[in-house]
Amino acid sequence: MKTRYIYLMLLPLLILPNLSTGQAERTFVKSFNLQGHQTVNLNLGDNVQVIQWDSELMRIQMTVSTPSVNDGMLKSIAESGRYMLKNDVTVQSYVVTVPSIERSIKINGNEVKETISYVVYAPRNVTVQRNIEAKVKIVAKLNP
Repeated sequence: MKTRYIYLMLLPLLILPNLSTGQAERTFVKSFNLQGHQTVNLNLGDNVQVIQWDSELMRIQMTVSTPSVNDGMLKSIAESGRYMLKNDVTVQSYVVTVPSIERSIKINGNEVKETISYVVYAPRNVTVQRNIEAKVKIVAKLNP
């Protein structure tokens, strides 16, 4: 009976270290002044949700989750600039990209798997386009 009690007490101690190195998730937010542009081109990938709102600024909320990296390591990766959103203004549109995301990351010889999703809060009367593999797809034309 005593041996069984000891094993039951040790079991949580063996499981806890594995849980602490489990999945990490962080959310990053950046706002953009569209400078009067009526068209926004998003080069962000597939998982993009567009929501209209009553502000002149466009806000992008990026959520990054990784199953194999702890929170401290994900914070370090973020501080290196990997998830930095960049903007470029052209004559026709306002372009938003994440240039560092195309490179793969390896930690201890293992590639880090990331799941990235975006929620884009765009002003009314702005057309939002999403570029996927050199094809332009209009995801939302926001009207009042």
